[in-house]
Amino acid sequence: MDGPGAPLDRISTLPDDLLHVILTFLGDAAAVTRTAALSRRWRHVWVHAKNLSFDYRDLRNKTVHGHLAGFVDWALAQRGNVDMESLKIRISEQGDISTEKINEWLRYATQHVVKSVDVHLRTPKTRQQAAIELPSHGRTTSISLFLWGRRFQLPSAGTARYEALTELSLRLLSFTNCAGNNRGDFVSSCCPRLRRLQIVLPKGLLRLVLRSEALEKLDIYGADYLRTLDVIAPNLNVVRLASCFHNRNIGAYGYEDDVNKVARIVAPRLQDLEISFLSNGPPGPRLELDIHDLATKCSGVEHIEVSLEHLEARVIGNNDLIDLTTEGMAAQFAKDIRRWKCFCDDLEDKLKIHRSVVLEMLEDVIITGFTGADEEMKLVSLFFESSNSIKCMALSETLGKIDIAALIQKIGKEVESNYTLLHKLMNIPCANRGHWHFVEQVFVWTCYATEKSTSIGQRKMY
Repeated sequence: MDGPGAPLDRISTLPDDLLHVILTFLGDAAAVTRTAALSRRWRHVWVHAKNLSFDYRDLRNKTVHGHLAGFVDWALAQRGNVDMESLKIRISEQGDISTEKINEWLRYATQHVVKSVDVHLRTPKTRQQAAIELPSHGRTTSISLFLWGRRFQLPSAGTARYEALTELSLRLLSFTNCAGNNRGDFVSSCCPRLRRLQIVLPKGLLRLVLRSEALEKLDIYGADYLRTLDVIAPNLNVVRLASCFHNRNIGAYGYEDDVNKVARIVAPRLQDLEISFLSNGPPGPRLELDIHDLATKCSGVEHIEVSLEHLEARVIGNNDLIDLTTEGMAAQFAKDIRRWKCFCDDLEDKLKIHRSVVLEMLEDVIITGFTGADEEMKLVSLFFESSNSIKCMALSETLGKIDIAALIQKIGKEVESNYTLLHKLMNIPCANRGHWHFVEQVFVWTCYATEKSTSIGQRKMY
């Protein structure tokens, strides 16, 4: 409605820069592009929107949903060479999306997106598909790729350059030309500012050698075929390795699996180390784990978590032992461990702590899956024998998180107890420095007097 009585459109009178900021709050690309229909003034404003999200979960229009890939093509073509801050493409379609189309999106993103690129695909794949390729150069600071098992290729380390990249997440993809290749060359040579690296459920990752001054956090999950992890990173402070190194299929990817597996990490500033192993097959070569000179160079370590999970109805051989003897991992960790969490499931001799190991700094022990079996009781006894510094211990049959602070504050309010097991725990040598309690189906030992239990009310939840 025009004329003197027409309502005043104050938004359209704003400068373009402010209109671009307003569009940022919309995010959803379908909503952003629809603003072109508001008036002639808005026709091309959306082209300069700073953030675009093509997310199938946000689309109410099923027609657009079914042709989301074409909508992405159209919107990016309309923008031309205009830069943006973030681009998100999340597609779940029944029809196949060509590799070339995905590569075009990545080329556009790495050239025109200056902050974050997030590509998440849930689309069918075929055996003969060409590899999705990360372009050789990029300006963006964060890249996250979820490729639903599609083949993926990093650029050649000799020509690639990602000067601004600080975060890289690669999930559910299959590396090409896997036999013997090192996937760390790209990070080591091409990403001088990369601080966070996440690799989740990769196929074909056999060898990862990283040399990085900037890397602060390394997170690897489900790297079944990984054989060598070699990291030198002076600023690395968080390392998480979960369900890696454990696939034992002989000849997978043309690579024999009868060789030793090695993980070596040199990180003087390491503060948080979490390693979990999942054994799901017959005995195989054991993992050689070397956290270089941890006791003397990594004095900042406060949290070491060891998680053992053994699948039922599987044959677990002696080579599956997680070695925590003086010759194994504990010799490196003993001086710095403050908190220890382990999972009991058919432990028997799978977890060993040598009696000569002294855990000088150990304060909290969490044991889940605890049933009171003889081997588990021996493990509890070994903890007390190995450390005089333990302040709290919690033993739970369930596998959920345990809030030590909440449990200790409820001491004295117990309604029922498992007296048989509680009596066995009370007879453990060295445990007489404190008292056992049964709180909310969890056995809690603390060296604190009950009336002082609130003094540790801020302890961490596990």
